[in-house]
Amino acid sequence: MPAVFVHGVPDTQRVWHAATSRLNDERAAAVIAEARRLVPGKPIRSVINSHHHFDHSGGLRAFAAAGIGVITHESNRAFFESAPMAPAAMTPDRQQSARRRVPVEGVHDKRVLIDGARTVESHQWRGTRTPTAC
Repeated sequence: MPAVFVHGVPDTQRVWHAATSRLNDERAAAVIAEARRLVPGKPIRSVINSHHHFDHSGGLRAFAAAGIGVITHESNRAFFESAPMAPAAMTPDRQQSARRRVPVEGVHDKRVLIDGARTVESHQWRGTRTPTAC
């Protein structure tokens, strides 16, 4: 199961940020549904993605269909802006009918989410096989 955490914003509204969107549309939809069940009425603002491999981004189209933005490394930004808008050639998915364009935030070295109670940091991993890891 991908890491999903609750993160507050300055207006004290609690929102969700998912740390990854693993595997596929069904798995991501289950994560979204569980997050909404656990904290009903609170929006999921973003999913933090490390890179394009299916085991880390296979569910991004489901997040896009739900209107949830993406935080990723800057070098991935163009790909994740266009991929959700591409047709689902092999298997139609939620995004195929939703066709939602979502914000994609490109991060260079570090992104910090702070709500006053907790801090979540996303860092670029240097020296890995994937130079775009976030």
